Amino acid sequence: MPRERESSTSTASQSNAANTQANQQAQDGQRSRAAFGQYVAGIQSGPQREGAPTQRTVQLPKGQDHKVEAAELSEGDAEGSWKSVARNHGMMGPTLKAFNVDPATGELAPLKAGATIYLPSAEEILFEQLYAKHRDYKKAEAEYGEMKAAHNVDVLRAARDRSSEKRGVSYGTMGIGGNHDGKIGHFYSPNPQLAGASQRRTETIDGRVEYKVVWVNDWKCSTFMNDVAYQAGYKPATFDTSLGQKYNTAGTALKSKSYVEVNVADARPGDFFQKFGGTGSNESHNAVLSTFVTRTPQGESEEWTFNIIGAESDRAAEGEQRWSVKKGTNETDGGKVIRFMRPTTKRA
Repeated sequence: MPRERESSTSTASQSNAANTQANQQAQDGQRSRAAFGQYVAGIQSGPQREGAPTQRTVQLPKGQDHKVEAAELSEGDAEGSWKSVARNHGMMGPTLKAFNVDPATGELAPLKAGATIYLPSAEEILFEQLYAKHRDYKKAEAEYGEMKAAHNVDVLRAARDRSSEKRGVSYGTMGIGGNHDGKIGHFYSPNPQLAGASQRRTETIDGRVEYKVVWVNDWKCSTFMNDVAYQAGYKPATFDTSLGQKYNTAGTALKSKSYVEVNVADARPGDFFQKFGGTGSNESHNAVLSTFVTRTPQGESEEWTFNIIGAESDRAAEGEQRWSVKKGTNETDGGKVIRFMRPTTKRA
């Protein structure tokens, strides 16, 4: 009997502990969600912006709560941990932190294994960028409406989605299952028309079918950009092979009819990016523009600063770009050409 009572007491204690942990996680999630609208994509936008929820009338899809896993954290490095978690979910560390500040105390939500934090939606991030640009809700809402009616919101949603978790990892150099000994891993694609895409090699992620595609000598930056365009509902830049379609190299994106160049003054988040250095597979780079472009005069040049979401060596991720560009041109001091593009044609 004593042993049974001890077991009963232990079970009750475990149950209470589990309930306490669940309640704490729920409170963490509520606190992180309450931060939306109080801060602007990495910088505080004023003294708590009181009344923001009532001033904002545009309806934005909400993000989601996320239970932090130990593998996402950098041990003993709080800043590195925020960066790591953000990178794993298609955004920058300052953006993720901004949406996880308690508006009542100004303190960050705790970041530890098992803690619940808030992952903002692509639309929430964009709206905060627009408010930072205009400092006026009506103007921010008006431009958001324009971008939603165009391609921008759909592209940003697809870019942040495809750069998150294992989808994002698949756009790294080795892909999923690849190694340094020469084994080529697969990338995930939503496009069933690609060479190598087969119903026999699929995986359902978040309720959507992803094709496991393996390409030799794959140019992942162009692959990521065109997969984003496809998921957003637009025709990607492709060429035909005997096995199916492949995506154009980064330097030939504008040679297709799928993209058209836009001036830097008109570039907005959700447009596409090209660093042009040639048409070879390793001479140029493609990505998705994820912020507005800041242009700072510097003598005979301008510094262009902006963020992009694109394929990097280990995964697809968001990162900062800084380019010194000759004034009145889009040519860098190093001879590269910086271009911005928009998709031209909706898929049927």
